[in-house]
Amino acid sequence: MPRCRGSRPRSTSRTARTWSSSRPGGNQDQDAPFAQVRYPAGGRGVIGVAASSGVGEVDNWSIHGPQNDVSAPGSEVLIAFHANGDCIAGQDHAYTSWATGFVSGLAAQLRERYPKESADQIAYRIMASADRPRLSERDDVQGWGEIRPYSALTMSIDPNRPGPPLPGAAAGPEQAAVTSPVTPLAARSDPLAPAREQALWWGLAAVGLCALALVVRPWLGGVRLGRRTTRGRRRRTPDVV
Repeated sequence: MPRCRGSRPRSTSRTARTWSSSRPGGNQDQDAPFAQVRYPAGGRGVIGVAASSGVGEVDNWSIHGPQNDVSAPGSEVLIAFHANGDCIAGQDHAYTSWATGFVSGLAAQLRERYPKESADQIAYRIMASADRPRLSERDDVQGWGEIRPYSALTMSIDPNRPGPPLPGAAAGPEQAAVTSPVTPLAARSDPLAPAREQALWWGLAAVGLCALALVVRPWLGGVRLGRRTTRGRRRRTPDVV
């Protein structure tokens, strides 16, 4: 572990580094006995990133632990892949490899907007503006919550803001639990989803049959009219003796 810590370059006061919290394709259930603190995500001056799903939930595919500072989208990510054009990555699970890119991009935007701020202040903006159930609390699953780029770019630095401590500010009294006014996204099972899906397929089948009937009806009408005309001609023709 010391060798792993020493191999990471020290971050300067002008740069914020971001790393993923676990290897791509990790599994919390399988790696729990070995997880503990993940490096380099758990190192000093590093932002540890967990991967959230399309509904903002960090599942067990992303390693949990004290190294997680924030979470970011890691599933259904639109990417460009060589000559194949646009592709959707992370369709089976949320991967920290994709989540880390969002945090790195946000850190670059913050550096451009606030060039005089230190790396610790940039990291503070990312963590303090993240969305979480309780503003004053973090957990080992999603850290301080899922990143909110617009809030990070527009927020004012306030030492009284519930959340992570402001770099350089004097330690104040312990913060009371503050509930976020925003309802966190969570995966909810819909008991009527199978019935809706079946109704949708039956509806599509009915529409298809109606469309087929409208297309076939003129053709059937023409065939019947032709048969009647042929029979009428046969009746009018006298028998030749």
